[in-house]
Amino acid sequence: TIDRTNGVKGKLENTFNGIGETMLVANEGNGGITVNGDVLNNGSGALNILNNNEEESSILVTAGSLIQNTQGALNVVNKGGNGINVAGTVNNKNGSLILDNQNVNAGITIESTGHVSNSKGGNILVHNIGNGGTIVKGIITALQNEIDILNDNSDVIIGDNTSNDNYINAVNNNVNITCLLYTSPSPRDRSLS
Repeated sequence: TIDRTNGVKGKLENTFNGIGETMLVANEGNGGITVNGDVLNNGSGALNILNNNEEESSILVTAGSLIQNTQGALNVVNKGGNGINVAGTVNNKNGSLILDNQNVNAGITIESTGHVSNSKGGNILVHNIGNGGTIVKGIITALQNEIDILNDNSDVIIGDNTSNDNYINAVNNNVNITCLLYTSPSPRDRSLS
């Protein structure tokens, strides 16, 4: 079921095998998207989780919950002021996986119980433009392709002071972490223009 207060509870599943069909879970109102169960796309198209409310809302994947796509891209995109918080599992079996925070006042957190993974067929991209940073306390695993963490104007923090030492693991490829810090021009730079 989906309701305005509690988000997805139980199981939301697509089994339609239409070529290129997209499964969409979107929010335009207050409160954002909370996944308290499973969102499963077993069809052959993309799975898009979109929070389009720019107010104090978020995408929250609670502990024990699962967002999973079988074939095609898995996109989790947030425009809300409280960012993306993954305490459960976000998994793409065959295709790219993108966590994208587009709110400048928010960030992305993968909690110690959180797991972001893909099996094959595409990279994992964690992209944040918010000043809340990208915090990885849980695990990001790519079994075939690259993991790219792109963070604009804030910090990337990896670890949670536990014995877990496999926070980011690209089994057969690269891990790329890029931080773009923007500062206003210095007086010296302004005087040259």
